[in-house]
Amino acid sequence: MLLSFLQTKLHRPPVPSHQVQRPQLLTQLTQGLARGDNLTLVVAPAGFGKTTLVSQWIDTLSLTDEHAPQGSSAAENNAHPPKIDHVAWLSLDEYDNDLGLFLGYIVAALQCVFPAACPNTVGLLQGLRLPPVHYLATTLLSELAELPNDFILVLDDYHTIEETTIHQLVARLLDHLPRQSHLVLISRTEPPLPLARQRVRQRTTELRAAGLYFSRDEAQTFLRQALDKPPAPETITALHTQTEGWIAGLQLAALALRGQNDERSFVRSFVENNNRHVMDYLMEEVLMRQPLAVQEFLVRTSILDRFCIPLCEALLGGGSKRARTPSSFLHHDPADHQTILEYLVQANLFVVALNDQGDWYRYHHLFQALLRHHLQAHATPTEIALLRSQASAWLANHGWIEEAVQQALAAGDHLTAAELVEQHRHELLNREDWRTLDRWLALLPAAQVRQRPGLLLAQAFILGLQYKFTAITPLLQTAAARLAEENLTDAQLIQGEIDALWSQSWYWQNEGQQSLTAAQQALEQLPTTHLYVRSGALLYLGVAYHMVGQSTLAIKHLRAALEPHTAQANTLTTRVLFTLTTIHYLAGALTHLHETAQDFWQMATQANLSLSTVWGHYFLGVVYYEWNDLEAAAHHFSAVVDLRYSGHALAVHNGWLGLAWTAQAQGRNAEAQQQVAALLHFHREMNHLAFLPITHAFQARLALQQGDGASALRWAQAAHLGPVRGPLLFPELPQLTLAKILLSQATAESVAEATLLLAQLQQIAENTHNTVRRIELLALQALAAASQGQTEQALTTLQRAVLLAKPGRFIRTFVDLG
Repeated sequence: MLLSFLQTKLHRPPVPSHQVQRPQLLTQLTQGLARGDNLTLVVAPAGFGKTTLVSQWIDTLSLTDEHAPQGSSAAENNAHPPKIDHVAWLSLDEYDNDLGLFLGYIVAALQCVFPAACPNTVGLLQGLRLPPVHYLATTLLSELAELPNDFILVLDDYHTIEETTIHQLVARLLDHLPRQSHLVLISRTEPPLPLARQRVRQRTTELRAAGLYFSRDEAQTFLRQALDKPPAPETITALHTQTEGWIAGLQLAALALRGQNDERSFVRSFVENNNRHVMDYLMEEVLMRQPLAVQEFLVRTSILDRFCIPLCEALLGGGSKRARTPSSFLHHDPADHQTILEYLVQANLFVVALNDQGDWYRYHHLFQALLRHHLQAHATPTEIALLRSQASAWLANHGWIEEAVQQALAAGDHLTAAELVEQHRHELLNREDWRTLDRWLALLPAAQVRQRPGLLLAQAFILGLQYKFTAITPLLQTAAARLAEENLTDAQLIQGEIDALWSQSWYWQNEGQQSLTAAQQALEQLPTTHLYVRSGALLYLGVAYHMVGQSTLAIKHLRAALEPHTAQANTLTTRVLFTLTTIHYLAGALTHLHETAQDFWQMATQANLSLSTVWGHYFLGVVYYEWNDLEAAAHHFSAVVDLRYSGHALAVHNGWLGLAWTAQAQGRNAEAQQQVAALLHFHREMNHLAFLPITHAFQARLALQQGDGASALRWAQAAHLGPVRGPLLFPELPQLTLAKILLSQATAESVAEATLLLAQLQQIAENTHNTVRRIELLALQALAAASQGQTEQALTTLQRAVLLAKPGRFIRTFVDLG
């Protein structure tokens, strides 16, 4: 996957070595699996052993059926449950309340057991915007159905999920899970899912708190395993009664009981303090009986959602760090932290291993909450913030940037959080991980973003993908002002990014020379490691060279930039190939366009780069359509539509229009109309409002082509078209459609108006060296001249169009004009 995830969240917690066997519960879970239930739901408050039970159950499923007694089913004999070797596990937390991140983790968990799983879903996650939930669910379900083996997907701590769209996704999955899949949800609270429907269908196995309490016999077994010597019967009865069989309470009670010289006195004190909260009482007993170094380790590291020994050292080390924290509670002689961790694991002190190597751990969530409560009671907010800052620094130094940002924000250190995002934005840009960059920016206070040029430019790059160029200008102006005010160490890099974005802005204003100059300045200042920004500067260097009439120089520069990377499918190679295809298209060099688009498409497809793949399909569709190979054109345009949720919005828009126009060329009028209606629905669904007027203009052009002049005229009369802005790149240009409608009216006034409009457009096309648009405009001007009886001028103009079109073998441009 292109996306990166915490692998420790994908590890199934191991079953403790001294674990009470619960055969009745395991049998209940196995029976549900054997009868084909698609959901197992384990719901109980913290400390009921939910995760341990499910992990223990999964261990039993690794047994084979071949040793089961004859005539018995797995549901009847828990010792021989159905064999399932493929289990994907995901431990959720509060930071996973983002639909794209949640789904990405689902796929990452599945890829731990099926490495090639869900490539289409991965493609959807690479886009800047996610498709609707129903489409995501349908795509994922179809890929789950293709997995080769039965599997279980476990979502632990599902109660941390509050995002409505995630619940909608899971609900759709539940409704249509394929036969070989089984979902397990572990939650402290009832998940907001349509469980009633599941129960009516009798497809759910449920365990609740009432069934998870330890019986007295189970409490006795547990306490005998947990203590150095068997407890007295009255001790077992008292502890079981006082905790009501609550597993976490019994575990803390056992920890508190260890090392007690007078067991009866402890039990009597525990019972007599029944007015106090069980956990509060036991926590004090357990924590205060630990050596001071262990107390310090537990309380300090409670701020961490996961920890390893080097990270703990950063929070517990001696020297200057310790001197900055004045609280006496947090000061004791340093100890061997590896030894402390081994002691905590051996003592079963609520420590959970997060990987097979045994180097990452977390606390049981309930125990962590109690430790944090203790920390807050005994340390000042400043001291706690310092701990979080130390954690943030270590995480950042070791590449765990998102966790570092979260710790910095929790410390109230918004400046450090902003600096981290700014420093690492190019890593995300280089791998085109827009969704993560957008999410990181959203975490930061708006005031911090406005103060930092790098963050403003990150926002600008995202806006550029959305073609919101007018919104970029004030960001560039603010970033430049900040750069002038401050003495930044990376000022040259920031200026390079500003120049690269100005190059883009100037190009879309048809200011080719200014765009070219800005791109050249950007490339002089940007390091080679910043592939995305450099590739953007190269893109606009190329198209700006073409705009000022120097296509040969543009191609030379682009091929030179491509040379060191020819074997690599990265953001630079794909964008350079995209630029070459664009230049060949604008130049009307369709043979070169076909060759380059084939290379572009093949590289993008092999590397599973969905954005580039869609553009490759689009350009190939354009070539085949113009060459009148309508079947091949329809194939590539259809591929664009099929990949609509993972492609660039503009490529999808253009390709969908191409598919509709191809259907029209094949005489399938109704299908052409249906495709346009579907495109309008897509744009509304994805909130692509800027594309709606253009699509309505295309509807008018289609109506005109189908002989419905009245509908086309209604659009023309209602449209309020301003002057043309930017290069004439898009297949549907409303002003050009208006000119065609005016020509079709065939009145002196309408033809005169069309002629004036065509002349304005032709001037832009000539100034920007847009040959493909010049060919169509010259052909239309020839028709306009002919309709006015100016035959010689019409023939001369048409000859110019044909001479421009001949090298590229243009056909459909002329056929579509009649």
